[in-house]
Amino acid sequence: MLPRTLCGQLPPGPYCRSLDRAAAIPENAYAGCADLARRYGHRFGVRTLDTLHVACALPLKAEQFWTFDEPQAKFAKAVGLKTS
Repeated sequence: MLPRTLCGQLPPGPYCRSLDRAAAIPENAYAGCADLARRYGHRFGVRTLDTLHVACALPLKAEQFWTFDEPQAKFAKAVGLKTS
């Protein structure tokens, strides 16, 4: 991951952002998103970007997953992320 001071200097591209860091979207995030949507989408009522957010957090080994979206928080917790 890159320090926040470099975030404004990143070349164009897809990135996951956190409170203090940015990282390239993991290579398997889109496939992971599709798999998570098939397995959990109907159960938690999460949307595509909610699922992609979680799919990025998993391979990046996020220490904490922050969201104000209750269905997304329940979904993230169900797949093993620590939620706020």
